Amino acid sequence: EERSASAIAANQSMAMITRLQEEKAAVQMEALQYQRMMEEQAEYDQEALQLLNEILVKREKEKQELEKELEICRKSVLRYEAKERREKRRKVQESENQSPAEKGEENNEQNQTPDNQSRRIRASSSSSLSYNSDELLSDGNDVE
Repeated sequence: EERSASAIAANQSMAMITRLQEEKAAVQMEALQYQRMMEEQAEYDQEALQLLNEILVKREKEKQELEKELEICRKSVLRYEAKERREKRRKVQESENQSPAEKGEENNEQNQTPDNQSRRIRASSSSSLSYNSDELLSDGNDVE
């Protein structure tokens, strides 16, 4: 009986050792799978970060180019505004330097009714512009 009991105990111990070894192998296999997954995830994350950094650099360059363009436009607007102010000042000075007779003429022109002004404009444009009807109809490219 003792031999039988010790053989059973030895078999149970061997079965337990075998089961523990199998569990250990399964846990190691699972750990390796997780490790590979984590390495792949880290590689993917690294590639994504690199791509995002490239996009960030590209956008930063675009931003700088747009800021330069904006500055050029601002300077252009400032130059235009300065030119307009100079032109306005020049016109004011010219009107201040006009003789009273010239000012009266200017006031007469401003006080004319729209009908009178349009007649005057039509009369002056018809007398100063004379076109041959053939010239008006041609597009400048004579085809024969």
